Amino acid sequence: MKKLFTLCLLALICFVAQSQNAPTQAVKKKPSLVYICPSCGYTSNKPGKCSDHRTLVQEGYYYCKMCDGVVAKKSGKCTKCGMNMAKMERPKDKMKS
Repeated sequence: MKKLFTLCLLALICFVAQSQNAPTQAVKKKPSLVYICPSCGYTSNKPGKCSDHRTLVQEGYYYCKMCDGVVAKKSGKCTKCGMNMAKMERPKDKMKS
């Protein structure tokens, strides 16, 4: 009985020591989304409507400067007017929640 108790205690100590030496996984922070109005520069953390009722475009997408609501994931030509799509980038100082 004493040997069984000692063996269980030894196994428990080894398990605890091993778990303390295990490398901790780095927690990846999910990038926050920023939606930006192409016409006025309004930014928000939530999709929705901007003050002049144009659709907010997610950063990194492409939009047509002339046509309201034309958005694409890749660069190219606007399907309505044929103009080159512009990449939406975050303005430096106009962030609102």
